[in-house]
Amino acid sequence: MKFSSKHVYFEYIDFLMRVGYINEEVVLELLPLLGSDKMEEVDHLLDDLEQSFHSRQKDYLNNTFYKDLEAGEVDGAAMEGGHAYLYELLVRQHKQEMTALHQTIEEQNVRLAKKRQDIQQLTDRAQLLEKAALRYKTLQESSETLGIENEELRKENKELKELSQQKRIDGKIPGYVKEVSAKLDLDDKSFAKLANKWSIAGFTAASAAVFAAFFTFAEGSVLLANAKVYDEIALLYVFFRGVLGVGLLSWLANVCFSTSRNYTHESIRRKDRQHALNFGRLYLQIYGASAQKEEMLNVFKDWNMAGDSSFSKEGAAPPSMMEMIDGLSKMKAGLISKARGNGGGGGSSSGGTPPPTVPPVP
Repeated sequence: MKFSSKHVYFEYIDFLMRVGYINEEVVLELLPLLGSDKMEEVDHLLDDLEQSFHSRQKDYLNNTFYKDLEAGEVDGAAMEGGHAYLYELLVRQHKQEMTALHQTIEEQNVRLAKKRQDIQQLTDRAQLLEKAALRYKTLQESSETLGIENEELRKENKELKELSQQKRIDGKIPGYVKEVSAKLDLDDKSFAKLANKWSIAGFTAASAAVFAAFFTFAEGSVLLANAKVYDEIALLYVFFRGVLGVGLLSWLANVCFSTSRNYTHESIRRKDRQHALNFGRLYLQIYGASAQKEEMLNVFKDWNMAGDSSFSKEGAAPPSMMEMIDGLSKMKAGLISKARGNGGGGGSSSGGTPPPTVPPVP
């Protein structure tokens, strides 16, 4: 049931008719149903009627009028003047709506104030970020400018270093190279002269050895031709003297030629050093400004070449005394056997004539 008693139903129907929500036909239809206690049908009819009401009217009826009606607050005067009661309801509901609206407006104002505060904070933060971005851009431009200036200063510093290095090279290297080259040229000429002198001495000793060999051969031939009796000791003395003289002269010629070769080699080394020194000077004149210390050392490392001198090498040693004695012994045996062979052949042909003797050599 919509209401607690029939009396309330009658009052509600009477009120709806007074305010003009329903007409007499509807009232005549509802009253028999109330009289026969058909409350469900009455409720359905009332619900159908209320469906045609305005939403605000429904809200008033459901939330306010029903409660007042059940509580007995709707008196007879109000029932008689239903429009006045409805107006009172409208005013009351309007006040409630205004109160709720003011409360909503206050809440919205609070929210708007908070949003304004948030927006202000975001705006301030955006301004700070914009300033920071502008500052970063300025710093970046300053950094790029400083980088360009630093690079220019580095290039200028490098150019000044190269210019200073080139000035030092132009001021010191030519004089040093000229001085060393002059000394090397002097040594070259000195070694060349000494090589020529030793070469002449070697040719002289070699010529003397050849002359001594021919002289000894000629003297021995004369002695052998004039001798009536062969004397082995005299023959050995002649050949030993000749071999000794030729050997000494040959050894002297060998020493002279070896010394001349050494001086010639040293002269050639001086020329190579001059060439390396001049090449280093030319390199520094062209690339000296940008040359590093290691490059300079590599360029000039060959001018004063390391290595043993020709004079420090061991030359070929002349024949030793034992080798000469061994050679003479072999020569002696050969001559004796040859002389004996010639002597035997002559005796058979001349009837036993003794061989001529070699006179002693004064």
